Amino acid sequence: MTGIFPDFPVTSTSEPARNQTMRFTFQAPSRCLAWGLLLCWSAFIGAQNGQAQQATSPTFLEPLETYSSLLPEEKIYLHLDKTHYVPGDTIWFAAYVTAGALHVPSPLSKVLYVDFLSNEGQLLEQKKVKIEQGAGKGEFRTQRFQSEGHYHIRAYTHWMKGFDSYPDFQQRIQILEPYNLSFQAEPSITWEANGPTFMYTVDFKARNERNAPLASESLRYEVVGKGEPSAQGLTGTTSAGEGTFRFELSEEQLREAPELRLFLDENEEFSIQRSFKLPLPDA
Repeated sequence: MTGIFPDFPVTSTSEPARNQTMRFTFQAPSRCLAWGLLLCWSAFIGAQNGQAQQATSPTFLEPLETYSSLLPEEKIYLHLDKTHYVPGDTIWFAAYVTAGALHVPSPLSKVLYVDFLSNEGQLLEQKKVKIEQGAGKGEFRTQRFQSEGHYHIRAYTHWMKGFDSYPDFQQRIQILEPYNLSFQAEPSITWEANGPTFMYTVDFKARNERNAPLASESLRYEVVGKGEPSAQGLTGTTSAGEGTFRFELSEEQLREAPELRLFLDENEEFSIQRSFKLPLPDA
């Protein structure tokens, strides 16, 4: 045998050589031709597979789309009895967990996790609230010597951890010393770049112990980091208990993570202070 094909005996049709056997010899195809045929065949198979995948992809995705539509997102509504407390108070809350676009009582979660956090985000206490027909209730008992300041209530379920809305509910509360209730402040703090510095604007509302506007009062403010005050000045409230002031800080001063302090001077020896974190410019 020569090459890759065997010799084939063929009988001639001519009369003089009827019984003569003729031999044909086939040579093997070249290596380049073999590789070319292999590549063409691979391309053909790949094209067929691509068409098959394209034809079956919608059918394949239908169960996933159906599965996704059957995963309703939960929402939490937490109602607190109030937003201002004194040390030793009980923080009562009622919880409602709904599911889907129609906000029906959720059958998905039976336990709601409610966290009591410091203003710095430290977990102080956690409650596991039993949810029945989408509702539950609970409480936190503050300490008699609880530090004055802002705290946060956060609520979520395990089901919600698979969605972008986790955690769904957060509420800020304030704990005040009883003798300090005569001055309660709620500021809105914004900033804007001003060349190499940043200009801060503070719009605030102030209330007294009766939760009425703290009208026509003189206040002072300080912006304090790690050292001396970065900014300080005088401000005051209108007859509606509102006020505004501005101050400027450099990048170096902002690196000290300063806080804003508002003071109501009761007399020459005693002042009520309220402290707030400054929002920092975006990195």
